[in-house]
Amino acid sequence: SGVVGTSPVDKVVVVCSIDSYQVSGAVSGLTGTVELLNNGGDLLTISANGGFTFPVPLAHGAGYAVTVRTQPVGQTCSGSNGTGSMQGPVANLAVVCAANAYTVGGIVSGLAGTLELVNNGVDVLAISANGTFTFAAPVAFGSTCVATVRTQALNEVCTVTNDTGTMGASNVVNVAI
Repeated sequence: SGVVGTSPVDKVVVVCSIDSYQVSGAVSGLTGTVELLNNGGDLLTISANGGFTFPVPLAHGAGYAVTVRTQPVGQTCSGSNGTGSMQGPVANLAVVCAANAYTVGGIVSGLAGTLELVNNGVDVLAISANGTFTFAAPVAFGSTCVATVRTQALNEVCTVTNDTGTMGASNVVNVAI
């Protein structure tokens, strides 16, 4: 800017650059550590709920694709708004983590009548034949599970082994009746 004098203005310099923006969002429900990747290379390790920002900015018009690289132990995290094109700062990524849940089951042998089992005092299962069984309600990772006989079969005494424990990262299949 300035006043044009008697000589031509020939020292104007124009410099253009591409705008770049950061990808950010928030994590909720996390109880461990999750690793996120943006475009397969920009790694971000998160160990607490709240806001996050990927360190590498992306040029205007560039694509972004956020994925979960490593899930936290006992949880599954999934995201929304994780892909798109940079038209400005992206701040609406949402990563929600929840406890994994697994089933509890096992095998019944020596049964002549019908018995009722219960897991954690609420998941009731009637069984009238020998063989495998699985309770309907899954149990969250890290939670206690207790399988007991609620109602004995007529003229029989059924006992439970491997009936109490803390839910690990797989289905329980070794409860024996």
